[in-house]
Amino acid sequence: MRILLVAISLLASACFSAQDAGECNTDSQCGDGFSCTRTAECVEIARLSSTRLTWTINGITPSPADSTACNGIGELEVDFDDSLNGLGTGFAPVPCANGQVYYDKMPPRFDSVTLVAKDNAGRRLTSESAVLREGENVVALDLRP
Repeated sequence: MRILLVAISLLASACFSAQDAGECNTDSQCGDGFSCTRTAECVEIARLSSTRLTWTINGITPSPADSTACNGIGELEVDFDDSLNGLGTGFAPVPCANGQVYYDKMPPRFDSVTLVAKDNAGRRLTSESAVLREGENVVALDLRP
């Protein structure tokens, strides 16, 4: 009986670990087989998603060596959305001239990504979105401000 109580106690403490609390700062707070995502959530390593996002501006690929394609764009913002729960997250500022950005260790709950172009005053110029799936995503968008 005592062994059963210890086992139940251990199971109960495992159920209320950091991985179930959902918040973390480091992988070690999540437990074995889990990783801390870029959004501070513990997720099973096998379910982590990633997104490589590339963009063109009016069909022209910007580059740090030649950022003329980005004229009139002050910065970009990348928004990840979870339409089921209404919980999203955004990353800004994203330099336009980079032409790409990569987000690894993302939770699989995000089902779309939106790239938003803003002018130098922070006003929205245009945006483009794409659907995401669990796992690795490669997304190419063309902004037309």
